[in-house]
Parts: sequence; C-alpha cells; structure tokens
Amino acid sequence: MSHFGLSALGLYSSVLEPRLLAETEAFYAAEGRDLVNDCISAGSGEPGATAVGECLRHAEQRLGDESRRASAMRLEAGTCRALVRHTEMNLIGRHVSSLLSAGFDAMCDSRRLDDLARLHR
Repeated sequence: MSHFGLSALGLYSSVLEPRLLAETEAFYAAEGRDLVNDCISAGSGEPGATAVGECLRHAEQRLGDESRRASAMRLEAGTCRALVRHTEMNLIGRHVSSLLSAGFDAMCDSRRLDDLARLHR
C-alpha cells in the first residue's frame, strides 16, 4: 500500500491531497505576493530588468525545489503535477502582468536573454 495505506482507505484523495494542495497554494500565494512586491519596490531604485530578473531567478529556483520535494515525498504523479502547477501559479503566474510592467521593456532593451527565457517558461 502506498502512502501508509492512505490510498487503500480512500484518505489520500479525500483528505491528504486536498489539504496538501491548499497549504501549498496558501504558502506560495504569500511568498509570491511578497516576492513581487519586493521586486517592484526594488525596481524603483534600480533598473527594472535587474529586479525582475532576480524575481524570475528566485521563482525558477523555488519551482525546482518544490518539484524535487514532491518527487522525494513519493506522492502520486497527479499530486506532484498539481503541486508544481499550484506553486507556479501562485508564486509567479498571478503576477505576470505586474512583472511585465516593472521590467519587460528594460529586459528587452538590455538583451537579458536568460531572464526573457525564464519569463517565457
């Protein structure tokens, strides 16, 4: 039995998975909000491309961290995909328009190709 028998008892999909996804969403919603607010406020004192690039690098690192953590926990494949989706949407996806406004033109002007590639992913 996987997950200590929770699947066999029907608790995995009815209790564990929804709670895990909700907690993940709440955690990364707060982190994403703080990250983007810090990025935008930092961009007012430095070139926007630099601040947005740092924000994107941080988000990329966190997405990798969450993906590795989900794999290490040996969760069901659908749960792993959902965790990464929730992380991506709440950490960065909900804030794309703010990030674009804060530094997209500057990233293009300064040819920050790595950061533009991160934004595209």
